[in-house]
Amino acid sequence: MKTIFQILIVVFGVSILNAQSNTKDELKRIAEMSTALEGGGITGLLEKTNEQSWRVPQIPSQWHVEHISKVEQKPVDVAAREFGKRLAQSLEQAAPSMQRLSAGEPLYNETALLLGFSEWCAATDGYGNLFLAQRSLDLAAVGVARLAANLDFPIEKIDGLLARMNPAWMSIEANQRVLNQDAGATIFTVLNRDEMERTYGSGQRLLAEQRDPSLLARRQKDPQQWRLVETPAVKANLSFFDPAESSEANPTVTLLTTWDLNWHGALVVGLELQSIQKAKALAEFRRAIGKFPEKPIFTAEQLRDRERGAAEAARAGLKVSNMEDSYSSPMAAAFALAWKGYLEKQGEDLGKLPPSRYNLDSSAFQAYDEVQRGVFFDRDTANLQEHEERMKKAAKANP
Repeated sequence: MKTIFQILIVVFGVSILNAQSNTKDELKRIAEMSTALEGGGITGLLEKTNEQSWRVPQIPSQWHVEHISKVEQKPVDVAAREFGKRLAQSLEQAAPSMQRLSAGEPLYNETALLLGFSEWCAATDGYGNLFLAQRSLDLAAVGVARLAANLDFPIEKIDGLLARMNPAWMSIEANQRVLNQDAGATIFTVLNRDEMERTYGSGQRLLAEQRDPSLLARRQKDPQQWRLVETPAVKANLSFFDPAESSEANPTVTLLTTWDLNWHGALVVGLELQSIQKAKALAEFRRAIGKFPEKPIFTAEQLRDRERGAAEAARAGLKVSNMEDSYSSPMAAAFALAWKGYLEKQGEDLGKLPPSRYNLDSSAFQAYDEVQRGVFFDRDTANLQEHEERMKKAAKANP
């Protein structure tokens, strides 16, 4: 008759074998996905994914690999991170096509592909997964803006793309879940961005005090000025809060340059994208107005009011200032006039509208202007462009 000790030995041995088998299977799956990516790019990977029902692996941070990963899990985590980096490189290679493709079916298909890729990346909770999903969605927003600016492209097809640009992974719940998962502890407990930022800032302060005791002494002299979150989970994981710093070799902030850095702070503040807000505004403006006016068009009544106002100002010896004078260009004024007129026709109370709707014309004009000038970029591309401009100016200043 087997003893309890013998039974435990057997169970433990089976558990080890199962873990080794699972690790081997996961590494094989990641290798197969890498091969599919290398052979067919993002398109080929997604096609193979549909055939094989592959789920994207959970991609932890480099910090997680170094501080949290267990021995049996570390090979999988390292492989997942390498695969994630290849995905990031593929997205960077795809970025130029969002400017190069004609604003019709080719661009529509590429935009839909990027949305599908974003959804696939975020289907598994993970630190790297969210950043890949964000980068892909940012690129898709470029496509949506360019398509919305093309009046010949059906607005209905654009609406189908827009419906996929409010992903659940941008929510505070998803961000907090992934942060705690990557930390290996429940560091963030309150579903509130301000409180999450306070917790993250507290961890950074406590880490700084650990490195420089004089900072702690300074706080202890006037404790009333501080509202630090000092839970056991925060204090036990201070390296989690170590701020990311770009190196001199890679001073530009992009997904690739920050891939190995401790970038948890970005998840704390949220992954919302300005490109999406501008693309949505442009599509909404087009849907409401039906065109993109180049200069203000006033009604007969508005023209009479302008003439009366000008005459009264002249009699009073005052300088005449027209509505369009307060805008950067006639087209910016035209967008504003058309949008306010639309809101009034809809019977909306302008005084009660949120700024995002009341001033939607501003975002719409910015998007349209950038599309027309060929500079509506995703964030990484914009950062790279700005870096190149700085380097050119520095070279001219120091020949």
